[in-house]
Amino acid sequence: MAKLRNGKIGGRYYRAGRPLPKAEQLALQRQDDLQLLTRPLKSPESLDEILELLATETPQYQAYLDQLTPAKIGRIKQGLAHMRHGLHMVAPLTCHGPEKCLFFNSCPIPDKDKTGRPIPESGIYPLYQSCVYEKSYIQQKLIDYVIYLNIDPHNPVEIAIANDLALIDLLKNRALLIMANGDRDGQGRDFLRVDMSLSTSDRGTVSSSMTTLHPVATYIDTLEKRKERWLDKLIETRKGKAELAHRLGTIDQESELARELKEMRKFFEEQAKKTIEGDQPILLGD
Repeated sequence: MAKLRNGKIGGRYYRAGRPLPKAEQLALQRQDDLQLLTRPLKSPESLDEILELLATETPQYQAYLDQLTPAKIGRIKQGLAHMRHGLHMVAPLTCHGPEKCLFFNSCPIPDKDKTGRPIPESGIYPLYQSCVYEKSYIQQKLIDYVIYLNIDPHNPVEIAIANDLALIDLLKNRALLIMANGDRDGQGRDFLRVDMSLSTSDRGTVSSSMTTLHPVATYIDTLEKRKERWLDKLIETRKGKAELAHRLGTIDQESELARELKEMRKFFEEQAKKTIEGDQPILLGD
């Protein structure tokens, strides 16, 4: 203890080998606590350290994972694979059978009678699972957007945009089914909704009605605007990527069109150089 001139040991502060008064002890302790709270955390120095930090589980959660059976782990990995590529597994409706389904008239599972009405007893339904119609619809839409927009499945930004575009189409299709078949009150097929209200006065009860645009029609317009915003963001993403590639001199790796333009430009530069050096110029009529 005699060797310690200034500092802290055993939770107490010393100066000239003697413990400080209680008030100074508390003040120095608050100062040390404040420095500890405001001290920046050490940042990972490499991508491997970041990935290792993200993949680290707490001992309690790891113990829970160790209790899972291989079959359950397989289902979790399959679900993560769908999430990795952006497919909304919760977007399709959950099948509750023909008695409770609002869109049963559009269900492809049951057979139809002579009038085109579905026969509930003729089908086997995926109860409490995703609707077959909507699940297939959103999957096909996602595939269409990935192919048509030339989206890289390993690019999380672009695949998220494609997934949201497919989701918008699914919700729009669901809204159109409501407009075609009517809502729970049978309204909406003429794009209108009539709300009835009752008011009581001295003369008795009077009923009144108010006709407005059906909320589903407004919702469809909202989905269309949202789709336009996503397409604009995709264009901005592609534009920024192309500009960065141009600045780095790698635009020839971006697309087939860019490679052709670069080769064409190189060809004309070579021809112009030959003309300057004394070769015969190229005539448009030749």
